[in-house]
Amino acid sequence: MLPCPYHLPRSRVCAGLPSYSPQHRLRFGRRRGPQNARSFVDNAPPSNTSSQLGAFPNGVKHPSAYCTVVPDMKPQRAFYTTLGRSTGNGVLHKQPSITKREFSLLSSGAGSRNANLLSIIKTNTTLSVVQKRGLRTPPTLASFSDVKPLLTLRFGKDTKALDLAIRSGSYACSGHDIRKWRFAQRELFQAKYEEREVQEELVSYPLDSKDKELLEAIQKDSLGAFREAWNGLTPAEMEIHWGRLSLWLLRNSPELALEFLLVTCQASVKPVFAMIADCLIYLDTLHPEEMGRWTKNSYNYQSVIRACLDPMQWPVSYVPQRGVRFYIKKADRSAVYQAWDLVETRKHRLKGETYLGFMGRFTEFKDVDNALLALRRAGRQFWRLHQSPLEVAVSRHCSKLLVLDSVVDGPDGRNFRILPELLSMGVQPDRDMMNVVLSNAFKTGDPQLGLDVLRHMKASGFQLDSYTYLTLLSDAVARQDRERMTHLMEELESQPELKKNPYIASKLFHSHFVFNVKHLDGTTDRREIFYSLLRMYCELHDITPLKELSIVPRQYDLPTTGEKSPPSVIALYLVIATWLRCQAHVGSVERVYSRFRELVLQGHKDIAPLAATDHTYNEFMLAYRNNPHGLRPAVRVVEDMLQSATEVGAKAGSSESTFTQTQPTVLTWTLLLSAFIYNNQPLAAEKVREMMAKHGVVYSMTTWNVIISGFASQQNASAIAQSIKDLEDQGLSIDAYTMKGLRYLRDPEQLWIAVEQLDLKSASHLRRDAFNPNPESPRLDEAETEQLLDRGLQRLKANA
Repeated sequence: MLPCPYHLPRSRVCAGLPSYSPQHRLRFGRRRGPQNARSFVDNAPPSNTSSQLGAFPNGVKHPSAYCTVVPDMKPQRAFYTTLGRSTGNGVLHKQPSITKREFSLLSSGAGSRNANLLSIIKTNTTLSVVQKRGLRTPPTLASFSDVKPLLTLRFGKDTKALDLAIRSGSYACSGHDIRKWRFAQRELFQAKYEEREVQEELVSYPLDSKDKELLEAIQKDSLGAFREAWNGLTPAEMEIHWGRLSLWLLRNSPELALEFLLVTCQASVKPVFAMIADCLIYLDTLHPEEMGRWTKNSYNYQSVIRACLDPMQWPVSYVPQRGVRFYIKKADRSAVYQAWDLVETRKHRLKGETYLGFMGRFTEFKDVDNALLALRRAGRQFWRLHQSPLEVAVSRHCSKLLVLDSVVDGPDGRNFRILPELLSMGVQPDRDMMNVVLSNAFKTGDPQLGLDVLRHMKASGFQLDSYTYLTLLSDAVARQDRERMTHLMEELESQPELKKNPYIASKLFHSHFVFNVKHLDGTTDRREIFYSLLRMYCELHDITPLKELSIVPRQYDLPTTGEKSPPSVIALYLVIATWLRCQAHVGSVERVYSRFRELVLQGHKDIAPLAATDHTYNEFMLAYRNNPHGLRPAVRVVEDMLQSATEVGAKAGSSESTFTQTQPTVLTWTLLLSAFIYNNQPLAAEKVREMMAKHGVVYSMTTWNVIISGFASQQNASAIAQSIKDLEDQGLSIDAYTMKGLRYLRDPEQLWIAVEQLDLKSASHLRRDAFNPNPESPRLDEAETEQLLDRGLQRLKANA
């Protein structure tokens, strides 16, 4: 029999007759528990609990700890705690009825929700058919109404003692006091968020004389004088002063509020966990920049969160979920794993949404096993509490997890690792998840598998979006499938909104560059190739930046209609790269580069961001490399990039947003090195290698291939042998491009002789080092280095 407040006639509640509150009317004859039952009331302290106190219109208050019925059992030394899950303040809050169904993380719906991955993989593909595992099916839920059944939580003696010890270490605030403080804090939050004045009558927490003394101590020395004064208070005084001071500091001094929380949470008696979490969420949401910059002695914002929301202080029977989720989101990797182990050990009662928070962090850490375990815990809690899972949240977390999916070999053949696990848990994939599955299918190297997934998506009613087409375009470009690319472009012509998507537009530009520009030959009409891409560009973007860069004439314009969007960085880069590769005159390239540097130094809103990466600079290097007159401009490009320590926008005094220019990368240095080698300037190339060593540039395999190719053209077999040894010492190995460069060697036998001599020399050095462990390595004289440099520059000037 359900408990009845003593002010209400029992007949009105239990017999279903009209009561004073419509939401408390029950259907006649509805039983709430077994006949033979005994009542049990949780006697835990009221602090650190979610208060359920509320008032009927006639003034009757609900009890903070509910009574329920528990079947008679044999005497055992165990404890039971009963928690209500009503979303409102009423004990008998009416809930919508739920029909009888089996649990699934994503409830099935129309069309796009009824995906069944069992039919997407054919037997003739490289992957075997995915079969759902035969896990135990959870029992179905009986239909219910009016009220959710109360959940009985069973704890052992040790767990109960631990829970009481944790709760007794915090303020003994009543449910009314907690609700009153949180109502005032919520008003401060809403007023700040909505940028309006605070309703003072809702925040009635004036400071008394003792509060002002403590406030002066905080402002003077929070970690010294205030800590000493606060620790001298009794727990009852701490509770009174904490509520008033916390609200005042949140409103007037966020940084001091963080110091206040740090000191009060390190005292012997701590504030209520839910109130601490509300303060930190307030500061993190409304003052993120101040919190990120805050430091005090050895403390920073992260360490304050860890000290205030320490998982060791989480109540066991019930822990406020918002605080736990905030801690999971802000903690570092080690702290997240510590909290996870503690939750598993103490058997904390967490909601499904909180387990999804753990899942998100494990996905961020690329820990697939724990992410799947957290998802199982979330599904179990959704089912146990008779809650409908948050479809959007579950889908988002599963989509991020599927990005980490890979192909593994199993007893049934090759299969995905994560996808079958999600299917076995009852997850019904939606379009976002299927997009990730499509991308993973193409990454396996089997395009037929990706096309099978695409056909399944269309057959299941999924509407293809920009992510789908971006995946299809990327695969067609990677495999250089012109036929597939033409088909996709025809589909996009009928969907202009998708074609105007900036990511899809950039991919279309990229495809044009790959198919038409990347491999030019002498018979290609380069002018037509450039203007064909320029026409694609003008359909979507503003052409003004290209005119300012003097790539196209200022009078050039196409008769297109519609509003033009600013160009993306990728679109601008591809147009510039196409122009440079179609350009044969070094003078024109140098003119455009000078204008490019000028606009970069001015902080141009469209051109300047191109200097944040090395891509555009490398295209200029390629344009200079093939002409002897481009060697000096190529050196200038590297010199300009070496000035990246300063913010170019700030240096120019521009009001535009500033950024840091990129340093020369190993590819940039390799292009400069290849320019001197291809133009028969070995001494200058050696100087470039010295500069690379000075700047700590680690050679890539491309760099070694360029060096070996240069030595092969000079017929220097000993230098080739030494280079091969050096690259092997670096952990690399020769490849097809290395062998291609060795074709310039007229007498390959010289290379084998040089390798043998090098091996003999290395063996003799090892024997000598056994007697002299610290030999002095010979160094090149600085005067000799300068002489080599002068000779190289003189030869470069003579050939220019």
